[in-house]
Amino acid sequence: MLAQERKMMQDSLMAQECQLLPFNHGGHWQLIILCPKINTVVVLCSLHWKLNSIMEKIVSSVFTVDQMANGNRKNNTVWLYPKGRKQYNTNDCGYYVMKNMLDIVTAKITESWMEVFNDPSELTADEMYELRLRWSTYFLELLEG
Repeated sequence: MLAQERKMMQDSLMAQECQLLPFNHGGHWQLIILCPKINTVVVLCSLHWKLNSIMEKIVSSVFTVDQMANGNRKNNTVWLYPKGRKQYNTNDCGYYVMKNMLDIVTAKITESWMEVFNDPSELTADEMYELRLRWSTYFLELLEG
């Protein structure tokens, strides 16, 4: 990953419009996107599954506490489940989470989730190769300092 992309990741995290929360339940990775400023939770799952009920209650509690801490009236949290890229095997879910994280951070996506993540096609072999290459390069650069 290039230094410019790393800077974009840091800038995005500092803005804290949304926080990205990779979540593994039963060996399957999903990406939970917390957007407290707009009281929205987005769940991206490469198998198009809903979030398990325990995690959903935890996230709802976090939003309630955040609203109380910020003096906001309690509003119902909006839960979005876009039908993004879909995996057709049982072992690539982590790559799909990394792809979604990369797309969100590099494009600075903080809204229009249903429109942005509406392509249910599988990642191609070339896209998977590029994704693995970008992430491995990024991690190697972190190790080198």
